[in-house]
Amino acid sequence: MFTRFKKPQQALFLDPDLDVEIAKEGGIDVILSPALYWVKRFTLPSVPLKEAKKLLPSLFEEFLPQGEYRYYGYFDEDRFVGFAYDEERIKAVLESKGVPLSRVDKIYFAQNELDKDALPCKIGEWVLAEVDGVVIKLPASFASQAKALDPRLKPHTAHKITIERYTKLIDRKTLYGVLGVCMLFLAAYGAEFYKLHIQRIEIEKAKGELFSRYGLLPTTFQNEALLKKYEKIDTRQRKIRSLLAEVLRMPLPKGVYLSDFRLHKKRVQLLFVGVERKEALLKRLKRLKEMKSVYHDKSKKLQVEVAL
Repeated sequence: MFTRFKKPQQALFLDPDLDVEIAKEGGIDVILSPALYWVKRFTLPSVPLKEAKKLLPSLFEEFLPQGEYRYYGYFDEDRFVGFAYDEERIKAVLESKGVPLSRVDKIYFAQNELDKDALPCKIGEWVLAEVDGVVIKLPASFASQAKALDPRLKPHTAHKITIERYTKLIDRKTLYGVLGVCMLFLAAYGAEFYKLHIQRIEIEKAKGELFSRYGLLPTTFQNEALLKKYEKIDTRQRKIRSLLAEVLRMPLPKGVYLSDFRLHKKRVQLLFVGVERKEALLKRLKRLKEMKSVYHDKSKKLQVEVAL
């Protein structure tokens, strides 16, 4: 009976490089650009979702820049999809765009809310595209035929997070209570340390049971082999990102731009167009490892293959 008085809910795509328009009233559901979170897809043993979420900080440990992160994860068939995000950075971007935190209801990830048939899509001078099942943000030159981001885009999945919208002040009474708890903690520290030491010994003895309980492979050797496999995959992905970052930072001759890049086994293929003098471009690319090049005079295209 009160639906006529319900304020409209606005869906807002949030990216540091994209301007937004805010409705005068109503709640706001935010869809985060890939520039505001990190996402990885993992293959995990058969573990409950609650236990898998506890592993997220360690799974992202060597992947994230220094900072304070929160995590979110869910199972997608046989893969575990994990997200890491910096809540303070999201708040800063919302503030810079004039979005009141008090009106933000739920926050979603573009990874889940952009359908495959909507990609690649253009946002300002950038495009969103899917690479190996992950939605990433790339310069517009990587997808010249990209569609515009659908202005009617709204969240349609249940995968959402919330952020703290208000700063709560601690009154004097609460502060005294906290100090009292701290004093009790310090007094009990010695006893707790001894207790934890005993528990650690018991955990070491129960190591075999943990293998069975969490569905790990039968032997440590097999688990280490599986770990090495995924470390190898991660190393390759890091090399690809590092190479791409180096090329994108590289100043190119006037009129020359990177038109396409492709992965082929252990090599990356780069295509530059508008190349009048291949020697000038090759001189700038000489830092790339084990580089091979083919120049097409008529089309002024230079194709370069670089070993990973």
